[in-house]
Amino acid sequence: MHTPVSFEIAKLLKEKGFDKRTSLVWLYSLGKTHLREVHLSLELHNSEYNAPTIAEVVMWLYEKYGVWISVTFKRHSENKHFAYNIRQANGIETYLWEHTSPTEAYEASIEYTLNNLI
Repeated sequence: MHTPVSFEIAKLLKEKGFDKRTSLVWLYSLGKTHLREVHLSLELHNSEYNAPTIAEVVMWLYEKYGVWISVTFKRHSENKHFAYNIRQANGIETYLWEHTSPTEAYEASIEYTLNNLI
């Protein structure tokens, strides 16, 4: 997914050591956030957070921690549901339904992984 992660996830990623440069950063100023495009590979300022895409984060989690995240679609009657599946190198899996979009499921799984598994 080429969607950048939310500001909240960007903050968690910075705390967990995500240090890859991205073409977008979240800028936090005066209680507000907005995305900003980066043209040069400069150091982040204190008020900036990398805004990687969901796909970049999924690959980073796999390469660095051996955690693989996937999202599955299931249609039940008129309702659409998306679930995430988190597989760890030790064989433990976490699986949860109830999301209404793939982006929501990926963000929830990334947040869960950063808060509980890393």
